[in-house]
Amino acid sequence: MTTLTAPITSARDFRSAAGCGEEGCDAELIDDVDVYCHSHDRFLPLAGAEPRRLRPVLAFAWRAAVCLAFLLTAAVDDALPVFLAAVALGGAVVALPLRRFGALAAYALAGWVLAGGGALLLQASDRGRLQLIWTALVVATAVAWLLQFAQDALERADVGSAAALVASVFAVAPAALAVSAAAVVPGARHLVDLPTGVSNAVLVLACAAAALALLIATCGAIARTADWTLPYREGPFSRPDPPRRIATPRRRPPRRLTGAQQLPDRIGRAVLALAETVAFAAHAATVMAGNALLRAWYWCKVGFVWAVNWTWCWARAMTVIVAGAARATLAATLLATRVVLVPVAALATAGWGALQFARNTTTYLTEGSLPGLFALLGAGALTAAALHVTWIALCRLPVLPAVRSAGRTASISGANGLLMVAAGGWAIGLLGTFHHGPIRVGWVTVTTTLLLVATSVWTYVRQHRRRPVLQ
Repeated sequence: MTTLTAPITSARDFRSAAGCGEEGCDAELIDDVDVYCHSHDRFLPLAGAEPRRLRPVLAFAWRAAVCLAFLLTAAVDDALPVFLAAVALGGAVVALPLRRFGALAAYALAGWVLAGGGALLLQASDRGRLQLIWTALVVATAVAWLLQFAQDALERADVGSAAALVASVFAVAPAALAVSAAAVVPGARHLVDLPTGVSNAVLVLACAAAALALLIATCGAIARTADWTLPYREGPFSRPDPPRRIATPRRRPPRRLTGAQQLPDRIGRAVLALAETVAFAAHAATVMAGNALLRAWYWCKVGFVWAVNWTWCWARAMTVIVAGAARATLAATLLATRVVLVPVAALATAGWGALQFARNTTTYLTEGSLPGLFALLGAGALTAAALHVTWIALCRLPVLPAVRSAGRTASISGANGLLMVAAGGWAIGLLGTFHHGPIRVGWVTVTTTLLLVATSVWTYVRQHRRRPVLQ
């Protein structure tokens, strides 16, 4: 069963990644999503690169390509080179923590590339094409959410097959209503456009899904009460006792006539015997009718008690199915939202942030405005945060350890980024300072350099501070 705390591709333990290969590396501290070694701050994706001298060459080539993108952006006054560099860096941010999760890293990278391409496409699209793209994105997201929901709900054996099927079918209703609502909400109406016929069909689909889920739950409850003896064994009322029968009277033997009797006496006695026979027959018929009525009343009570007990058993089975479906719906909703909705929203935000980062970088490089600097820093931070949210949601690992790993990766990457800004700023800016390039050494390069120098001095002093000698 897939859970929120299990890896997506295997049952590998959360702490099972290999070390960086350096002496004294404690591999037990390294998680599957860590990008840097805990003992030496080594870059783990290149830990196995051979020969070892290839690692600094690859790192230098990567930094040189990023610096070249900034130089081209300033030279041609176009945000595309920086945007492509941001997409490449973002791909590393979202895919490298997932490198030990099989094809998930490739899926995340493909989604990020599509988000970046979609951001560029939306920038140059008219309103009709914009609505088409957003509508396709909303529908595709709803379908992906439904597929993930159904997969997780059907895999939950603890709620029963009927409850899992009810939850899977019922999930179509909120997904369809969400798609239909996206086309009528005032804030999103200009982005999502559904024809009237399609919108009505979606509403009909939502109602049909809810009705079908109710029908499946009802049939499942009936199937659980198919045994006709179940209401008497598990119902609240016991079977009524059979009624006591009314005893049938015995007919007295006819009395013999003794002595000489005249004709009138014989006729009178015959009439009397006939009356006794008729009375006996009427009495016997009345007793038989009474017994039949008692028997009929008994079977009516039996049928009523059976119906009441069956209804109670059916309601109990229905409650069990609905409760199981509710549990499956809650768990599957949380999982599907985490691995589908959150990554899609985060990737869309990151794509928009990368585009804004490229635009503000171009503005800052060409105009040198301070608001442009703050804007590009904010856009860059938003993009990085959204990409970290993406892989944290996709990996399905416990949130707090994944967030700690993301914070550690961001801190080390930020320090390396400061180093690259300082080194790249001096390497490219010196040419512009002497009028051989579009970028000049500015206060950002000087500030980052002073910050790095101060940090290095403070670290050196802290590590080599004399300790007092114990007497």
